[in-house]
Amino acid sequence: MITDTVIISLAVQAAIPLLITLAAFFYLRKKEQIPLVPLGVGALIFIVFSQVLEKLLHHYVFFMNPSAAEALKAPLTYALYGALVAGVFEEAGRYAAFRFLLRRRRERRDGLAYGLGHGGVEALLIGTVAAVQMLTMALMIKNGQFDAIASGMPAGMGEAIRQRCST
Repeated sequence: MITDTVIISLAVQAAIPLLITLAAFFYLRKKEQIPLVPLGVGALIFIVFSQVLEKLLHHYVFFMNPSAAEALKAPLTYALYGALVAGVFEEAGRYAAFRFLLRRRRERRDGLAYGLGHGGVEALLIGTVAAVQMLTMALMIKNGQFDAIASGMPAGMGEAIRQRCST
């Protein structure tokens, strides 16, 4: 059962990363006069390296390379793979950004802006977007509209979503 408390909690969960990111932006924009170019580069680098290139590697490893996919079924190797790949792609992105795109921007405020762009987009994608998805599902369940889409999902997925939304 989806209560109003669940709906409110999910809405708050969606708002928190957004509000923190906006508060940090306005604070740093006023106090440090952070420039917009490094902020945009930070956001762009996160999207390209983490959400595009890293996902391409994951697709290859998990769907096109059966031996790697089998090896990664063990929790320890899966955790090590995930940590190492995230680190490599994020650091490669950071290197590319400061080596090629922000070559002449080496002030403190440029680093703050880049970090806010990178971390802000990450917080919004992981925090806000995920919470909005859960909020949407919860509202559909509460209003009786979820069963129409759950019938098209793989077996058990609809029930798993229903349980996740109601806790």
